[in-house]
Amino acid sequence: MNHYLQDEFETFVGEIRELVVEDNTQRFSREAIPTVGFDNGRKYWRIWKDSGQKSVYGFVRKDDGAIFMAATWKAPQTKTKTAIRGYLHDDDRLSHCNAYGINYAR
Repeated sequence: MNHYLQDEFETFVGEIRELVVEDNTQRFSREAIPTVGFDNGRKYWRIWKDSGQKSVYGFVRKDDGAIFMAATWKAPQTKTKTAIRGYLHDDDRLSHCNAYGINYAR
C-alpha cells in the first residue's frame, strides 16, 4: 500500500484501536477486546471492528482523506449533505468517532 495518506491513515486506525480498547476495558471488563483493522479498496479504505463478528466501522476516501460513516458493508454514506464527517489531516479527527463507529453529523 503506497499512498501519500498511508501514514496518516495508519495513525488514525491506531487511534481508533486505542479508543475501542479504552471503552471496552471501562465498560466491559470481562469481555474480549475487539480487534480493529482495515481493508484496502479501489477508492476507499474500509475500517472494521471484529468482536467475534466483523462489522464496518467507517470509510476513508483515498483521494483526500475524507472520513465517512458506513451505509453498508461495502459502501460509505455519500448521498447526504453532511456525508463527510472530517478529514485525516484534521487535528480533531477523533471527535468524529466513538468506540462503535463514525458519529452522525451534528
